[in-house]
Amino acid sequence: MKSDGLIVVGNDDESEWKIASNLRRDLIRVPIGELSGSFRVTGKVGRAIRKGEYKMLIGLPGMSLLPRDQRRAMEKDRPKPEEMDMYLEGPARLIDVLAIYR
Repeated sequence: MKSDGLIVVGNDDESEWKIASNLRRDLIRVPIGELSGSFRVTGKVGRAIRKGEYKMLIGLPGMSLLPRDQRRAMEKDRPKPEEMDMYLEGPARLIDVLAIYR
């Protein structure tokens, strides 16, 4: 994901699915500290991440220069424990948020 905004990750209380999105800071109308708790999110699904796969939350410079099969292999391998906070573990959906309701 591009990191030009605020990356948020949410959990579904009724399943093991997670959602993640990159929110533009100029469109957030509440203090960032208030973005915790339960919310209803409306958005468009961009990509699904299967169970057991990983997606790096922040795009690193030069990642696009690697061959596609090498990038996909990196996402299937379990990251090191110290790198886990940089990855989203599937099952998850990357979404483009349209609205967040409390």
